Amino acid sequence: MAETAEDDDLLFLDEDSADAAAAAADAPAPPWVVLIVDDDADVHAVTRAVIADIRFRGRPLQVLNAYSGKEAQALLASRADIAVMLLDVVMESDDAGLQTVRHVREVLGNHRVRIVLRTGQPGQAPEREVIVDYDINDYKSKTELTAQKLFTTLIAALRSYQDIVTLENAREGLRQIADGAAALFRLREKQAYAEQALLALMAFAGASGGGLFCRDPQRPGDGLRMLAQRHWPAAEEAAIFAELQADSAPEARFDARRILLRETTPDGRALHIYLTAPAALAPLQREQLQLYAAKLAIGFDNVVMHEWLSQTNQWLEEQVAARTRELADKTVRLEIAQARMAEELKLASVLQQSILPHEFPADEFVELSAAMEPANQIGGDFYHLLTVAPDEIAFLIADVSGKGVAAAFFMLRTHALLHEIAASGTPPAACLAEANRRLCQGNPLSLFVTLFLGVLNTRTRRLRYANAGHDMPLLLRQDGSISELPRPSGMLLGMIEQARFAEQDIMLAPGDRLFLFTDGVTEAMNETGEMFGKARLRDCLLASGRLAVAPMMASVMAAVHGFAGGAQQSDDITCMLLGVGSGD
Repeated sequence: MAETAEDDDLLFLDEDSADAAAAAADAPAPPWVVLIVDDDADVHAVTRAVIADIRFRGRPLQVLNAYSGKEAQALLASRADIAVMLLDVVMESDDAGLQTVRHVREVLGNHRVRIVLRTGQPGQAPEREVIVDYDINDYKSKTELTAQKLFTTLIAALRSYQDIVTLENAREGLRQIADGAAALFRLREKQAYAEQALLALMAFAGASGGGLFCRDPQRPGDGLRMLAQRHWPAAEEAAIFAELQADSAPEARFDARRILLRETTPDGRALHIYLTAPAALAPLQREQLQLYAAKLAIGFDNVVMHEWLSQTNQWLEEQVAARTRELADKTVRLEIAQARMAEELKLASVLQQSILPHEFPADEFVELSAAMEPANQIGGDFYHLLTVAPDEIAFLIADVSGKGVAAAFFMLRTHALLHEIAASGTPPAACLAEANRRLCQGNPLSLFVTLFLGVLNTRTRRLRYANAGHDMPLLLRQDGSISELPRPSGMLLGMIEQARFAEQDIMLAPGDRLFLFTDGVTEAMNETGEMFGKARLRDCLLASGRLAVAPMMASVMAAVHGFAGGAQQSDDITCMLLGVGSGD
């Protein structure tokens, strides 16, 4: 078979005149490299004979041979110019060809080479599965691959390969443009930028000389100014200026002797570029040169902006210095105000702590201990204790929503209300209902409070209690068991005026202990964000249950602080411990 360039033209009508010129040129052109991969020497011989005389776009074929998948992989690893690979499926293994495809595409990263899979045993590699699962470009059974079909397949593969190479070369040109522009964008002085931009454009176009001009609409009196020139044709300067000044000057003009470009920057400046070209540029080169010029125009605006910033920098520094002096004076006044505020908050904290009971009854009937540590100087947690009858004491623990001054004021109001209502001997549930009603009537910030209230008869050891959305106390029995008190119904105080509250009672025994706490105890976090939790609290109470009440309270607080470590306290920590005595 001896197909010629004319045969090629008849079969593929999209070839242009450049192809015919290349075919007729005397200058030697590099051959197309075709790799035959098959373990059958006869297949190599027949394929060579069929394709020996093929020429495509004026270039002959160079045929390479490999007799196994491993040999083909080694050839492809050593050569980057292989255009087409005619690949057998079954060689040293049933899937040697398919493994070679994966190696070429995935290991070598070669996506240029066109792979035509040939098989004499289609059942070993079903066409549908292979086309879907493998990056191949054609699939042929050896029995159907006649000389004519092999010719057609090979020419189509070569054309595809050349298109890919062209695209990659274009991409490389764009990369050079991007890298060159990036280097220029690092310049910050307008004159240096203009000179380097002109040199970059000349190098890209192969120009021997040229000039860069600017017309700034913000400075119309300057007209067209030359920013940079290289090997400037002084004899033609007047004619060039006149052409560039004309409103009808085209945005781009290319001929065999010169190049004229005009780019408008984002800020409206017109950059005119004149280059003396040794030869006409190809269409792709023209497009890329215009793209390069457009990117440089964007960078020019950045340089002008930097220059403007430099000119105004001194004025800004003077303004900053003046403002700094002003701010320093205000900072001094602010520090004085903050110190005064800190002192007032300290006094408020002392006053807040003063309303909490610090002395507790310690007799044969009951023993008490309590502690409150605010997260800030003032907090929203509180506890209270008062005698409501000769043999009855009322005790409570509460947690106001929020923190800071607002929570502290709401805490004081709640404390005063509960003291007033409970002191009259009102039962726990009724006490909470009345306190809730009065809190709802004057609560512009919609604050609320959770609360547990208990009344203990110290002689009969009967405990009556009510709860308003608070964590239930833990009851540590003398026998070592621990559990929450049964929860009566009741929602938090200060939100719904008609809220109802239930009341329950329980008999305590000598040696029993009741631990009341706010969520600041169980939600204390360490430096990793882990919470202390109820399980650790139970373990701590059980471990210290044989201690007296005050040491047991100190042990719990020490455990919470030890767990938190260096983490900042995020909430108020408040707890109360009540121990039942054995008096009759």
